[in-house]
Amino acid sequence: MARYRKIDTRMWGDERFASFSATQKLAWIALLTHPTMTPMGAGIFPARLLDAMIGYDGSCICPICFEESDLRGCSEAILDGFKEGSLILRDNDLVIVKNFLVYNRPDNPNQLSGWIEWCEELPRSSIFSALRDHLESVLDGKPEWLFAGLIYPLAEQRNRTLKSCYWDRISEFSKMPSGRIKEGIKEPSKKASKMVRSNQEQEQEQEQEQEDISPDFSETDSVIDHLNAKASTAFRHSEASRKNIHARLEDGFAATDCILVIDFKVCEWLGDAEWEKYLTPETLFRPTKFENNLNAARRWDEKGRPSKNGNASLLTVGGQDGDVYEREFQKRKEAR
Repeated sequence: MARYRKIDTRMWGDERFASFSATQKLAWIALLTHPTMTPMGAGIFPARLLDAMIGYDGSCICPICFEESDLRGCSEAILDGFKEGSLILRDNDLVIVKNFLVYNRPDNPNQLSGWIEWCEELPRSSIFSALRDHLESVLDGKPEWLFAGLIYPLAEQRNRTLKSCYWDRISEFSKMPSGRIKEGIKEPSKKASKMVRSNQEQEQEQEQEQEDISPDFSETDSVIDHLNAKASTAFRHSEASRKNIHARLEDGFAATDCILVIDFKVCEWLGDAEWEKYLTPETLFRPTKFENNLNAARRWDEKGRPSKNGNASLLTVGGQDGDVYEREFQKRKEAR
């Protein structure tokens, strides 16, 4: 994801921004700079992510000033307020900062081509049509290659062909730089007319839609199965159970990393009524906690996986140790 973002310093003199609470200001700066947001100012930004950032725990205590406040301090309410104030567009967890591209436009078509892969992962949504209408009004449809290559395809819900058809879409305004052809991006035909290119583009999009294959969740589901086996839970292979696990795998972690965290946390929490309720995919693989948990699990593994009482761990995968674990779990369950 792009490391640098432009923020207009005049923001601090803006009357609306000045009226924000400290928590709202932090939330707004997070929307402008957080790595989950793509270079076009759109991204998956759930309220719970913002809750974790500002330390909101569901109480009526402001996490910034520690004074009593109302529920307007929670992230869900803050994001709703931004939406009502016409600062953002929002569709469930998808958030778009309306004026982001006004201040963060790419400098040229080649720079925009570097953004495409990130933007292609965004979900389809009707709010991209609202973004198109807003930017057409504010930017007067300029630069044309920005609208042709990014804004219009998103508004028409053609996300999956952003990359493959990018240079075809902007060929009327710019040519692909020599030596910059990447896999998955087709160079436009020099002899094709505008009408022929349009027909070819439609055919390519139809073919890609037909060939669209569901993501492979086999590794994700194996992690869920391991959690169910170790913690005697019954999580299904559902979108909710898969979400955080699949996201960690997409971040570059391995399924074995996820399994190690499960083993570690089962050893630490199972049998403790206060903590075993947190043996869930949502908690174990939360982005703000997973890496710390993994580092702790690796240290635990290097020490021979000691149990709470300091004896050899019952969580070694496979063989007789797995049977010992099951017997121990039944003992704990019966004791409760």
